[in-house]
Amino acid sequence: MFYYFREHFEYLLRPNRFLNVDVLRAFAVLLVVIHHIATFVPAFAQGALGDFCRFGAHGVDLFFVISGFLFGSMLLGELQKTNTISLKRFYRHRFLRIVPLYWFTTLVSVALCFITGWCSDSSLPIVPQQLALDLTFLHTVRGSATAMQAWASWSLAVEIWFYLLIPVTLIWVHRVSRGKEKTLAVVLSLLAVFGLLVRAAFVYSVSQTLTDHSVWMAVSRPYVRFDELLIGVLAYVLGRRTMGVINK
Repeated sequence: MFYYFREHFEYLLRPNRFLNVDVLRAFAVLLVVIHHIATFVPAFAQGALGDFCRFGAHGVDLFFVISGFLFGSMLLGELQKTNTISLKRFYRHRFLRIVPLYWFTTLVSVALCFITGWCSDSSLPIVPQQLALDLTFLHTVRGSATAMQAWASWSLAVEIWFYLLIPVTLIWVHRVSRGKEKTLAVVLSLLAVFGLLVRAAFVYSVSQTLTDHSVWMAVSRPYVRFDELLIGVLAYVLGRRTMGVINK
């Protein structure tokens, strides 16, 4: 936890951070908060205000694009300088930044679940299995959702799987494109389009049975969201190439 707070404090003091992107990220968080207000305050779910609150769910989409942009800037910048990515350093950094705090909050939420009685009797027999899925970020891959699950972690699980794949993917794309910006943009565009097709196919398949579980599956599966993260990486490449103001 100390590592988490130290890193964020150092980031705030960093002179060359993306200030405009930070503002967009704050806006995305605000949209998500507004969306959830309507869930807990019925008065906010009515009429035009309700429509606006429901629109706030798209803050997650914006957040994924921003994450892709930031990781594109970091990893492609390293590739440009060293012609590779230090996978050991990258994965260690991601692990220390996310996993300890995530495990702590997940275990606390499970403990509160039992203490307060939020878990239904029917969910108790599967708690060990579900907890194992939650702690290994596999709950969204399997599409499971129980009363004791830390619901808000689904978007984090999406990013975790992206973190696992994106460094290796960018190394491959960099080699295929031979470091050429135009070819890099084309390959990333094709990957993003493929991601969009995967999303469309999956959403269509679950739309045939519109249940709470199918909706959960449609929004939480990692591979259904990779298109947005890839679009963020592509946005960095195009911005660096066409404007010359993003590359630092």
